[in-house]
Amino acid sequence: MEGQPKFKPDPLSAPGDFYVIDGQCISCGAPHAVAPDLIGWATDDQLRCIWKRQPETEAEMQQAYNAFDASCIACYRYAGTNPAVIQRLGQEYCDQTLELAPAPEGKPSSAQRIRSLFRFQP
Repeated sequence: MEGQPKFKPDPLSAPGDFYVIDGQCISCGAPHAVAPDLIGWATDDQLRCIWKRQPETEAEMQQAYNAFDASCIACYRYAGTNPAVIQRLGQEYCDQTLELAPAPEGKPSSAQRIRSLFRFQP
């Protein structure tokens, strides 16, 4: 696992950057339908979703993205640091933040431009 999870992962999920927040799944079954190779049901007495395994191929990554898109309560999370994955999923589903690339010499960065738009001018 590259990053540290922000929330407690379900203990039965496969270890890795993709996880389900412990106790949050409502057993809708939607992620299972779009990511059958990756998402399964827990094998204990509580019916809930878990990651059976982490995605490894491009096709499995697409299934992972589909699981996030299908989740009806946003209990799926990404704890990794891959910028492409964070951009695809969106910051609201990721435990790490994207660092803005520094601006070329003499030009303000995107963050600086945004901050200047909201700066109070007396």
